[in-house]
Amino acid sequence: MSIQATFEHGGSTLRGGSALDERQPFAVQCATLYTDARSGRRRVRICNLGIAVSGLAGNVFRAADVEGVAMWLARRGTFSSVSVSAGKTRC
Repeated sequence: MSIQATFEHGGSTLRGGSALDERQPFAVQCATLYTDARSGRRRVRICNLGIAVSGLAGNVFRAADVEGVAMWLARRGTFSSVSVSAGKTRC
């Protein structure tokens, strides 16, 4: 199962007229209610995410984890080289 959500912000103010503060993170909370297959019990899985607010696109990339991205690309390439022929492997 896959779920995608898109958040749009069309200016410097939110609904109600309050402005986004670049010093404070933007918080998102998502909850999923499901039934455990083994026990049949109802469970709730909650994910909290704090996103930095930035007025400039360059600030977003400045805060990126370059080593983490490089490791992800290396790992993706390693796994795809095992499961796909060498001519079709791309990162």
